[in-house]
Amino acid sequence: MTTEGFREVDDDLLADYLGGALDGTPQQAEIDRLVSTDPAWADAYALLTPAVTEVRADLARWAEPAPEMPPAIVDRLAAALAGAKSTNDTATADQDPAATPRVDMAGVDMAGVDMAGVDMAGVDMAGVDMAGVDMAGETTPSLVVPVQGGAGRRP
Repeated sequence: MTTEGFREVDDDLLADYLGGALDGTPQQAEIDRLVSTDPAWADAYALLTPAVTEVRADLARWAEPAPEMPPAIVDRLAAALAGAKSTNDTATADQDPAATPRVDMAGVDMAGVDMAGVDMAGVDMAGVDMAGVDMAGETTPSLVVPVQGGAGRRP
């Protein structure tokens, strides 16, 4: 893309300039000139520069390694899962073998466990102490709530 005869700010070209894609090219010198002499280009530069910085910081955070689960929590979960009874143990031949296995977590103390991003489909959480559990980002199946009262009656 060229800036020759260009009257309006080209945001894409300016973003390429800020991102370093124009380094060492004739367009780099032209954008330098436009930013220093044209108020519209200077304003666009002032607005786009912090946005590019924020995007770089966000991308850098995504590249960081994920935090590891504390070994004590891993041990507690492994012990609970090892002793858990799967409801699929009694599956018959006509049942879908690809069905999600169900794990009974009754009585497991989950206090302090970060469940962000954990898929909870097929997990029976009856009786699980969830005090202090961070559930941000987890996915759960839809709940079906039975209607109180009989047919034709309104609660």
